[in-house]
Formats: sequence, structure tokens, C-alpha cells
Amino acid sequence: MNNRYVVPQKRLEVQELEVKPLLTTTNGKKLKLSAMVDSGCTHTCIDEGLVKKKKIPTKKLEQPITCRNSDGTIAGKKDITKFMKMDLNINGHNKQLDAVATPLQSSDLFLGHDWLTNHNPEIDWKQGIIKFNQCPTSCSFPHTDISFEPRIRRLQSNEDTEEKEPDPTNPEDLSTYMKPFTHLFNKKNFDKLPK
Repeated sequence: MNNRYVVPQKRLEVQELEVKPLLTTTNGKKLKLSAMVDSGCTHTCIDEGLVKKKKIPTKKLEQPITCRNSDGTIAGKKDITKFMKMDLNINGHNKQLDAVATPLQSSDLFLGHDWLTNHNPEIDWKQGIIKFNQCPTSCSFPHTDISFEPRIRRLQSNEDTEEKEPDPTNPEDLSTYMKPFTHLFNKKNFDKLPK
């Protein structure tokens, strides 16, 4: 049995999959957007600021939705209360869908898990290609590959500090759940045998 504790490395960068769809609203407006494919987003979302700026018609949700981060904490300052119906065209691949309006920072649109499970695209990260080869039978589009430009985004700010290896004997480098047990990682305690 391996008793070694390894401090997890912090993720500093993430590769994002961004496409440029054409959105048509219920009132006929056509907008070229930046959309990010986000499997961690349960439902397709559109930026609330864009909706207001472009005066895109919305409908009120029957029940507000509390937006949560992957760790369960509440994201944002308010619940999601509006959604919009739209036609989304990605290189000729059309889809009618609903998108909830919420503040987004990195893109105009997040294509969420609902979109991914419906089309089940094959994503080739090395080649930068999305293949629509597993769509539902209701999708009559002749399937072609769609190129995307992978984008690398830093998750932490760039500071002029030197990166250091995590030290499991330093309480600051321990995960939150480990902090109550910092006394166990103290080097002084390692040199003593139990009585």
C-alpha cells in the first residue's frame, strides 16, 4: 500500500472549444456569435448583457433557476428567470433550441450538455474538428466536419511570482479538507515514535 500523499496540481490553463454560429431570434434578428461548447453547463445559456443590448425577445421561466458551480456553490448574484427561443446555425447545421439568459464572461453563448447529448458530436481536440456523425434521426442536415479554433485560457491571473512545488508539510499547500489534520504533517511529529 502506498502511504504517500500527493498534493494535487492546480489547473492553470484549460482548452476551450469555440465555434461561430449564426443565431436567428424569434423576431427575425440574425446575430453572428461566439459560442463555447461546455459539457459542464447543464443547459445552453446566452449572455444576459447581449440579450439586453440586442433587444432579443425573452420569455419568463415558470420557476427561477439557481445557477451553481461544479462544486455546488451558488454562481452569480441572482437566479435565472428568463429564456429565449432561437434557431442556431453552425456551418449549415440548424437546430431550434431554448437558451437561458445569464451573465457570461467568456463567450456570447454556452452550448451546454443539453445540446451535446442531443447531437452527440465527436470532438477531435488534436485536429480541431467537430464531427456531427451521431445526430438524432430528426436532424436532416448532411453532416460535415466543422473546424474550431482551440483557445487556451488561464484560470489564474498572471503574476510575477515564481511557481513553487506544493509542500505537503506546509499547511498553506494542503487542501481545505486536510487543514484540520495539519499536525499530522508536521516534521517534528514524524521523528517521534508513539508511546
